[in-house]
Amino acid sequence: MKAVKSKLLKRKNHISMLSKSIIKKEICPYLSFGKLKNNTKAKDYQVVTAILYRLKTGCQWRQLPMKQFFRCKYNWQSVYFHFQKWCKAGS
Repeated sequence: MKAVKSKLLKRKNHISMLSKSIIKKEICPYLSFGKLKNNTKAKDYQVVTAILYRLKTGCQWRQLPMKQFFRCKYNWQSVYFHFQKWCKAGS
């Protein structure tokens, strides 16, 4: 019983159920990042993780815990911009 509780607690602390390597190998190749790689220190998998978190929790874009996803200054509007761009492109 103790082992099950500890696993559940560890899961609650995870931001995304997908690992960094899975996001990089399976999702990122199908998305266009454009200016993201040139102008900011944010990494592509961090943007994807933030979007997955928003879709999983249903929180508002403004309520994304940005400090958990990005070490550099990156705002929710930028994450939303990429989400909208990919939705319009069908990615």
